[in-house]
Amino acid sequence: MVNEMKNKNKWLSMMLALSTPFVANALDFAPNTIFLVADTQAECMAQGGDFTTWYEEVYCTKIDQEVKFSDVWGTHPHAAAIAYVKSQGIVAGYSDGTFRPNETVNRVELLKILIEAEYRQTPECKREFLYQDTLKDAWYERYVQVGSCLELVSGYPDGSFQPARAVNVTEASKMISNAFQYNKNPATDIWYEQYVNNLAARSALPTTIKSIASEVTRGQVAEIIYRLKNTKLTLASHSLRSLEAGTQASVATPAVPETDFETELDALFKALNEENLLDLE
Repeated sequence: MVNEMKNKNKWLSMMLALSTPFVANALDFAPNTIFLVADTQAECMAQGGDFTTWYEEVYCTKIDQEVKFSDVWGTHPHAAAIAYVKSQGIVAGYSDGTFRPNETVNRVELLKILIEAEYRQTPECKREFLYQDTLKDAWYERYVQVGSCLELVSGYPDGSFQPARAVNVTEASKMISNAFQYNKNPATDIWYEQYVNNLAARSALPTTIKSIASEVTRGQVAEIIYRLKNTKLTLASHSLRSLEAGTQASVATPAVPETDFETELDALFKALNEENLLDLE
């Protein structure tokens, strides 16, 4: 009995040692990492980068010191996306050093983001679009004009644009699909299906979105743009159906059954003992 307990303790010690993660083998990049193009270490250093070799893959990187926001920590679900859109000049933060990732996006703000992402060099539209509720010389005037000219967005039947109206998932999906020219699917009876499916097919609908009716946030828009621009097809994403299900309930997280560690350990040692594999003497 004593020998059995000694052997059991030895096996347990070995199992714990093997289960301890070997952190030295992990390679992780900070959200504000910029990847540079360089074939040699000298080329990398000339650009102010660091040359890193990991499992026969070579990386030339440097840290963008400007991509720091007081309200976006490293573990934030959209940290990498926010760093990307900031580094590309697509979305900036606020003068107080914040990004406000959970703040909802309105129509002109989303339009600005899309134009900065895809149509930054687009010349001024020769046709003038007039809306009864947009202000002449407002900061968003150019974006409204360019967006309307490119047919990324349109006004409402009453002649308004509603620039301050928050944008939900369906409206955002249509604007983004138009901007990225994804709107080539056949129309369905439900107007938004083709647009949401465009983004879902590209794994571009982050699971932080609660439902099809949710208003999108700055962080979520950054995530969508980041995924579309960088073809992030392996990231977890909503489908049209999961978003529609979320209208009644938030996205379900599968429950992890509780494990009785002591019971399972005893069963393991019983099996090892029956095969005469337990004795380490």
